Amino acid sequence: MLPRWSRALGSLKNLKYRNDVCPIPRQTYSMATAAAAADVSPPPPKSPVNLDKLFWSKPCSLALPADSPHRMDEPNYEGFKRIILKLMLFYSKQSKSIRGANVIYRRVVSQVDKPLIYDVFNLEKTFKMTFSLLVLHMWFCLRRLKEEGKEGVELGQYLYELYNHDVELRVSKAGVNLLLSKWMKELERIFYGNIVAYDAAMLPEAKKDELQNVIWRNVFCDDGTSKPDDAALRAVQSRSSTTVTIPSQSTRKTNSTIKTKFPISTEVNEPDKNYQIQPLIDLLRDSASKGSLRQSKTVHGFVLKSSFSDKELLILSNHLANAYSKCSYFDGACKVFDKMSQRNIFSWTVMIVGSTENGFFVDGFNFFCQMINDGMRPDSFALSAITQTCIGLDCVELGKLVHAQIVVGGLASHTVVVTSLLNMYAKLGRIEDSYKVFETMTEHTDVSWNAIISGFTLNGFHSEAFDHFLRMKNEEILPNMYTLISVSKAVGQLGDVDKGKEVESLASELGMESNVQVGTALIDMYSKCGSLRDARAVFDSNFTNCGVNMPWNAMISGYSQNECSQEALELYVRMCQNDIKSDVYTYCSVFNAIASSKYLQFGNQVHSMVLKSGSDMMVISVYNAIVDAYAKCGALVDVRKIFDRMEERNIVSWTTLVTAHSQCSQWEEALAIFSQMRKEGFIPNQFTFSSVLGSCSGLCFLEYGQQVHGLICKVGLDSDKCIESALVDMYAKCGSISEAEKVFEKIINPDTVSWTAMISSYAQHGLSENALQLFSRMEQLGIKANAVTLLCVLFACSHGGLVENGLHYFQVMEENYGLVPETEHYACIVDLFGRVGRLDDAMEFIRKMPIEPSEIVWQTLLGACRVHGNIELGKIAARKVLSIRPDSATYVLLSNTYIESGSLEDGHTLREVMKEQGFRKEPGCSWISVNGRVHKFYAGDQNHPQKR
Repeated sequence: MLPRWSRALGSLKNLKYRNDVCPIPRQTYSMATAAAAADVSPPPPKSPVNLDKLFWSKPCSLALPADSPHRMDEPNYEGFKRIILKLMLFYSKQSKSIRGANVIYRRVVSQVDKPLIYDVFNLEKTFKMTFSLLVLHMWFCLRRLKEEGKEGVELGQYLYELYNHDVELRVSKAGVNLLLSKWMKELERIFYGNIVAYDAAMLPEAKKDELQNVIWRNVFCDDGTSKPDDAALRAVQSRSSTTVTIPSQSTRKTNSTIKTKFPISTEVNEPDKNYQIQPLIDLLRDSASKGSLRQSKTVHGFVLKSSFSDKELLILSNHLANAYSKCSYFDGACKVFDKMSQRNIFSWTVMIVGSTENGFFVDGFNFFCQMINDGMRPDSFALSAITQTCIGLDCVELGKLVHAQIVVGGLASHTVVVTSLLNMYAKLGRIEDSYKVFETMTEHTDVSWNAIISGFTLNGFHSEAFDHFLRMKNEEILPNMYTLISVSKAVGQLGDVDKGKEVESLASELGMESNVQVGTALIDMYSKCGSLRDARAVFDSNFTNCGVNMPWNAMISGYSQNECSQEALELYVRMCQNDIKSDVYTYCSVFNAIASSKYLQFGNQVHSMVLKSGSDMMVISVYNAIVDAYAKCGALVDVRKIFDRMEERNIVSWTTLVTAHSQCSQWEEALAIFSQMRKEGFIPNQFTFSSVLGSCSGLCFLEYGQQVHGLICKVGLDSDKCIESALVDMYAKCGSISEAEKVFEKIINPDTVSWTAMISSYAQHGLSENALQLFSRMEQLGIKANAVTLLCVLFACSHGGLVENGLHYFQVMEENYGLVPETEHYACIVDLFGRVGRLDDAMEFIRKMPIEPSEIVWQTLLGACRVHGNIELGKIAARKVLSIRPDSATYVLLSNTYIESGSLEDGHTLREVMKEQGFRKEPGCSWISVNGRVHKFYAGDQNHPQKR
């Protein structure tokens, strides 16, 4: 408020009351404003005003009596003149209140800053003490002013503004300008807290000694244990009834005064330089929690400019190093640590933890070794911290050294230390050692149980994780949130719905099913078990109105993983309708669902939402998901545009692009992208190589495939099962069955995919007997066949004309292998009949199919009809295909059937119909490799630069 009044008065002063603006005679104006500005009127011939007496007197009026000859009525001006006059009167009153507040506050400050008060009560003059006394005196004034009604409250407001301004100056002089806002908020909280406490102590129902205790606690006592000083109490009680003067128009008068106990002085002392360290420690802790480097540096500068004892400096240095570490300014932490004249165990622990959290694991271990060399014995916190360093270094040997130090230090029975130790072994992949440590523990807490269950889950021992979960229950250790999350992950990997229901039942008993993290883990568990109904039940029971996106993300991801794309997209739409914010995980799951459903239009809409979400969503994982979705929707042009606009790319981005072109049969482009990727310095992974080998297979590019094989061996991925299977398939499709056999025989413990790849290779080359023998060998080794394996077996029987064998394997699929035949298996049996000319049996088999025959089944029959010249059955098959999905291949196939059976006219007529329908026969193409480069050409192609 003060700056506003100053600006207003300044504006009026600038007017200088010019006659052209306000033609009020100067003499008339003086007379008119005499009552409102008595303090500027010529003083009467009396003795000078005693400010001290005025300050401590009771309220009196400064206005002239109504019958005074010097009093004049306000002139009756109208319009602009009246407005100006009113403003002058108002500002004159405000000016007087401000001056009065200044007088009062100067008296307060003189009392607070006078050294005598500290000497009388033997007080140490610190910022805290000075501030506490200042608040106490403000309470004296404000409490008395409050009794004067509206005018007293108004004067109290001016007084409070002066107090605030003074406190700001005192804090600034303390050297913490950058923390001024924080300090002022804290001091304001203390101010109001003390005022309320003082007022409460003055209530009639308050205890007799309440005021004494409150004032002693807030002002005179540092530890709250000593007894109040009688002299201080008497001073306070005498001052609690002090009266102050209120500049007002009141007619009340009094001559009574109360003398002050202390001398009056307007001298302002410089603030003392002996500071308490607790506020600084609190600020450093606040800086560490918020990651505020600027605030940490400010406190550091203040510490450097001030004087502290060695003990205080050690404590502050430890907190400074910790704050710098939490702010990711580890160099600053090291500088503080290096300049410390003395260190304690906390100093070393701070540096070990800081090194680990900032990724400087070697430095962290060096600090630990240096601490031991300096004769400092590590405590439980230091040892727990160094186990995290060993995890970061991924070094079991160093972990064992720490284990030995724990034993030597006599902390092998310390629960916290041993729990950190078993957690370290688990995260380093040594679950056996972790379990040994767990078994040697004399007492198992929920933390140690959580550590071992999480360790088993992390290392793939999911059954053991669930068994220890049951054991934990049997020992009557109550599972907590972390237990349920860990065991849910283990059950999800086991895919056991019954175990999952047991976990959910316990979570429900403990009342944790509605916990966001536990509920999300349960939804994810059921999704991985394939039980989407149970997952949705958990979601609908607890999270339909949840504003957090975690359960929504888990449910959408569950639908996406189980190829329920429609449900995933519907749930995402509902999530958007509920105004729940999407994050990176949301968009990745949604784009996976779009990729599965090939719903390009929806993908465009979600893509636009990502762009509108801002830079937070423009992360590489979301871009990769977008590229994959567009690729699987066949929009390769958009894929390349998005890829080229990406500011950052990783190996996943390049692999996605290579795979997209490979799956869309643009094999030569896939190989070109692969070459570009290598030029930019990216090292291919197993998924990249699988897509590249697939492109080589599509092009029958044996020479390039062999070069890729050499590169695979060079980067050390030749023993990867995924790549080994892809190599077998590549060599077989490129016509080198012997190389495919060599690769297969070198595979150590081939899995189902490897066996299937080799069986398929034999089938493609017409080696049906070899394929069946290999399948028999696979069964003898106890390798479980999947649906693709049986499809390859049926394919081998079909190519070899082994009708009875093929029918046998088809009939025992469900009984012996637990596999329900799919459309592709039915098409194989149709092909099996068609290759040997048993078209009527094929047609009868189709009529008896328990599922609706698909396009591929009818196309297979149509191909057989063409080979055997069965036009009537071919027409039936062609009509079925065209009713499902009309395309040029079906028209061409039926046309060729007509022509090859001698019905040339019908064949040509069908070609004309195809043209009328807008279908165009895709021309055949071929590839040739020249000097390691693939060339693509069509029949009659005249566009190649090397044509002759």
